[in-house]
Amino acid sequence: YGAPQFDTQANVMRKCDGCLDRLENNLRPICVDSCPQRALDFGPVDELRAKYGTENQIAPLPSASFTHPNLIIKPHPKARPTGDTEGAIMNIREVRHA
Repeated sequence: YGAPQFDTQANVMRKCDGCLDRLENNLRPICVDSCPQRALDFGPVDELRAKYGTENQIAPLPSASFTHPNLIIKPHPKARPTGDTEGAIMNIREVRHA
């Protein structure tokens, strides 16, 4: 991937530009095309909402009224709503250093 990279001109780390070069050539971001579970999609948010619905509030995400995300989630049937604290981290090793 070559990410992250240090931008010497801006003096900051950079990671993802959304595959701007691909978008300019009418291609989807590589993460969308290469996702083995086909869990990602890309396009105008209005089209994505028409296709998948408008759900964007599941635990542990903060309230959409606070973040105003351009994010659409097709939640698992057992997903809990934003603010729910009854869940548990099943694999603490995945988030130990987060």
